[in-house]
Amino acid sequence: EKIRIIRELASKSTDKNVKNTLKELDALMTSIVGTANYAKENYSLENISNSVTKGKQLLEQLSDQLGARKEF
Repeated sequence: EKIRIIRELASKSTDKNVKNTLKELDALMTSIVGTANYAKENYSLENISNSVTKGKQLLEQLSDQLGARKEF
């Protein structure tokens, strides 16, 4: 739910930094779930942990940039 709300707010923003951070988040999420051939993906615990950590950081960054952190 938080991702949906942050994406919606970020998509309405005119701030370049917000747009760039949103692009980073979208690219990360695509890299996690964007393939149809899951057999070729590397689902090691380290890779998954790194992706989740990066995703959390990007969401926090977007929340801060949008001034929305206190709402969540």
